[in-house]
Amino acid sequence: VWSLLFPTLMLLNFVVGATSGVIRFFVMLPFMLVRFFRVDMTFLPEGLEDWDWSFHPFLCLVLHSHMRLNPVMCAIVAELGADLAHPPAGGAASAARESHPGGSSGSSSSVGGGRSGVGGRSGGSDLVA
Repeated sequence: VWSLLFPTLMLLNFVVGATSGVIRFFVMLPFMLVRFFRVDMTFLPEGLEDWDWSFHPFLCLVLHSHMRLNPVMCAIVAELGADLAHPPAGGAASAARESHPGGSSGSSSSVGGGRSGVGGRSGGSDLVA
C-alpha cells in the first residue's frame, strides 16, 4: 500500500506546492509593484542611500523645495536678514526706525528708504505684527 501511496502523495504535494506558489505570486504581485515603485523609501541599508537612483533624487527634491519654496522659512529668513543688515544704532534713530517700518527718511542707503521685505520688495511693505 505504501509503495503506491508514497509516489501519489509526492506528486500531489508537488502539484499543490507549485500551484500555491503561482497563486501566491499573483496575489503578491500588486503589493510588490506598489512597494517597489515607491520613491519615498529605499531598500538599501543606511549610508548607501546615494546609490538608490530613485530615492536620492526624491530626497534632493524634497530638501530643495523645503529650503527654497517654504514661505514661512523664506519670510523668517528675509526678516532676520533685514534685521542683521540694519542693526539698531541706539538713540532716537532706532526709536524712529522701530516705530515706522519704512525706516528713517533719507538716512538709509537702500532704495525706498527701508528694509527689504519678502520677495525683494522694499519700502513699507514689511511684515509687521
